[in-house]
Amino acid sequence: MFKSSKKSSKWTVVDPDYTDLATKMSSNESVTTQMSIPSTPREESILEYYFHLLSQASFDKAKELVDSEKGGHKFSSSATWGEMLQCLSQLASAEKSYNSLVFLSHKRFSNIVKSKDGAKSIYSLLHQEFLRMENMAPVPTAAGSRDRNRESENPSSSDDVDCWLEHISGQMSFFVRGRIKMIEFYEQLSSLVGMRQWVSFEDLVMMCEEIMKENIKKFHHPLLNPIRTVFR
Repeated sequence: MFKSSKKSSKWTVVDPDYTDLATKMSSNESVTTQMSIPSTPREESILEYYFHLLSQASFDKAKELVDSEKGGHKFSSSATWGEMLQCLSQLASAEKSYNSLVFLSHKRFSNIVKSKDGAKSIYSLLHQEFLRMENMAPVPTAAGSRDRNRESENPSSSDDVDCWLEHISGQMSFFVRGRIKMIEFYEQLSSLVGMRQWVSFEDLVMMCEEIMKENIKKFHHPLLNPIRTVFR
């Protein structure tokens, strides 16, 4: 193959094998670069969007998101993903009730509304479920991989995903426990108002802050930041 050079106005010989090799190397480098970028597991993407929706008070959309995934959870590499989706669906309903203070009306008309339908009862059940799920993930075969993958934001294998969900479940147990404590606080506050007793505002603030400090520091995974910042 011959190529004309504008500077020397002479014909120069270009080795076609060298040109093809350079092209192949450039192509291989781009492929290698693309393969080196880790893909985000579907489970992580779902949870990230779910917690974002909760933080934006889009409880119905959050519930629809996880409910739509229930049918396809069998395709997940995780054995606990289906149970996680079920818990998150109930959590979205409980969060909607909590943020609208419906549980206070349930408390006042407890003889009409079944206690099992109240937000506090749902949170209590979720607390038990998250604790159970925290301890049911299989132990990875690789030595030490369990601890390394607990905080991993990009779990890859099925064992990694299960351990990652185990860690999320453990931290979610503290979130729902904090919700239970806050419900009890609001119920006590409502009772005091009904009894027309004098209450120190400073004492109430201290009680509320104590509940937040006790629980909020225990669900610190990056995926939980959206609900952590709006916890109240």
